[in-house]
Amino acid sequence: MLARDREKHHADEYFRHLADTELVDERRKDPRIPLMSRVAVEWRDQDGTQMTASGTLEDKSSSGACIRLKEAIPVGTKLTVKGPRGELDYQVMNSRMETGYYVLGLRNNSRQINDVR
Repeated sequence: MLARDREKHHADEYFRHLADTELVDERRKDPRIPLMSRVAVEWRDQDGTQMTASGTLEDKSSSGACIRLKEAIPVGTKLTVKGPRGELDYQVMNSRMETGYYVLGLRNNSRQINDVR
């Protein structure tokens, strides 16, 4: 195996781990694209207060995304993810704690399918 092939294989394995395909029930209809991109997340809490947090967009597809952040956001919450290339509206479908961070599974609620990276 060539060095670049070994590196690609290692990167594929690393991103497969981040995508968490073994621990999450695979009900997705679209393939996910693994990535690591800083994003801003905005939502309203139960009192209607505007909240903002920084997070990492770990993967995305046309129907959803996965983000990691320090703040807990309840399942069902509607939020906006803003990145250098645009913003999209999502709804939190699942949440789990992993090594000090919340990992959120999001459903795309935007009409357009833009790249927020």
